[in-house]
Amino acid sequence: MQIKTTITGFEPISLADAKNYLRVDYTEDDNLITSLISIARECAERYCNRSFIAKQIEYYDPDWISPVTLPYPNHDEILSVKVGDVETTYQVSGLNRKIIKVSSDVEDSALYVKYTTTGNPSEAEKNAIMRIVSEMYENRSTELTATAKAMLAQFKTY
Repeated sequence: MQIKTTITGFEPISLADAKNYLRVDYTEDDNLITSLISIARECAERYCNRSFIAKQIEYYDPDWISPVTLPYPNHDEILSVKVGDVETTYQVSGLNRKIIKVSSDVEDSALYVKYTTTGNPSEAEKNAIMRIVSEMYENRSTELTATAKAMLAQFKTY
C-alpha cells in the first residue's frame, strides 16, 4: 500500500497561537516553530491514524481485498476509484471513516482511490498538538514522547 497526500488546508495551529502558548515574543525562531507545528501535526496523524488537516489523498494498493477501509479519516469525498486503469463502481459505508466495496471483474490489478479529508480537529485535539509543539520546541526534538502518546491515545482511530 502506498499513500500520497497533498495538503489543501491550513495547519490547525497558527504561528501566532503557538508563539503565544510558548511565550515567545521574538521572530528568530519563527521558521523553527512553523516547522514544529507541521511536524507535530504529522506525527499526531500517523500515531492516531487520522487526518488533522484538509488534504487530498491518493491511495494505491497492489494487493487489495474488497472491502477496503480507507486510511486517515475524517473522509470527505471520494473523487475516483480505479482498478488497474479503469474507473469502477463501488459502494460506500461509514461516516467519517469510509469503507468501500469495489465492484470489479478485473482481477490481479491494483486499486487506486483518490479522496479528500476535512481535517477539522476538535479543540482538545488542537490542544494536544500544541502541547506536542511545546515539547518539541523545549527539547529541540521531533520525536513523540510517552507523554505525547498518552495525550493522543484518546483520539486514536483503529
